[in-house]
Amino acid sequence: MSVKFRIATWNLDHPKHGNHFPEQMKKLAEISAHIVVLTETSPGADLSHLGYEGVSSLPYRPFKNSKKERNSSAIWSKWPIECALGTYDDETATCAMIKAPFGSLLVYGTILTWRNDRWPDETGAP
Repeated sequence: MSVKFRIATWNLDHPKHGNHFPEQMKKLAEISAHIVVLTETSPGADLSHLGYEGVSSLPYRPFKNSKKERNSSAIWSKWPIECALGTYDDETATCAMIKAPFGSLLVYGTILTWRNDRWPDETGAP
């Protein structure tokens, strides 16, 4: 049996209103994927108004004095999310079990940092 479905992934580059965020949301609505995995996202990137359920990595503040929270990854699904599963690093990755019409589907979203990336405390690790 052949099953077709759409999965989209997009690095939003930490969206905020006033930049390219409205165009990104419009494009995601046009794509209408069954599952969307977002990276470098934020709580404002909410797809629930498009009929999705979502889970995301734990919010973090990239800089000590930052007032805005960010999420490294999020998973949005038009199919029911059965549960969110813990990951090795819940600040950078998220995992969900999705109840697809053809059975349960495990989806994992994460970011890959760039070479020599440093955290705000300069340790290079969370």
